[in-house]
Amino acid sequence: MRVPVLGSTVEILDVAAAIAILTARMENNNQVLAFTNRITCLNICKNDSLLEAIQSFSKIPSGGLDCALPIKWAVEEKTRFDAFIVFTSSESFSGNIHFVNALKDCRSYTNNKDVRVIVVGMTHHGLSIADPSDPLMLDIVGFDKNAPKAIQKFLLTDYQSINSKFSQAGEDFFYN
Repeated sequence: MRVPVLGSTVEILDVAAAIAILTARMENNNQVLAFTNRITCLNICKNDSLLEAIQSFSKIPSGGLDCALPIKWAVEEKTRFDAFIVFTSSESFSGNIHFVNALKDCRSYTNNKDVRVIVVGMTHHGLSIADPSDPLMLDIVGFDKNAPKAIQKFLLTDYQSINSKFSQAGEDFFYN
């Protein structure tokens, strides 16, 4: 992950570390998972410095990238999440199940049909991991000053309410 964010000199690893600290400071109940072709649980705390978080992220073993791993891990660990936010340097699939199918399994096994997913592709122009027909999945390409606000808005929007209002009018509403 020692590559710059699209249109920036800031490296992806540094952004991921900063976002992990911000998440720890804002959300009491969170889990930071790093992954390549296996999961590494990172113990990022709200009092960590950016340097400490970057050092934790630097220990991630290299390997093929399986973006479905955090979701598969949650199912295997029987851990319920409201949302998965995946920051990735590339769109890759090296696992035995596609990302969208892993999410469907997660929603089914955890009996939580409202699990949201945001995939932030920080280097590629043509990211397309999320299912465009799923209003609870969002792809973001690049990471600028607007990305955190877009993530927050997506996570806080009540799509069930919006979809029911639009369905009554005979229309569908999709965020992405």
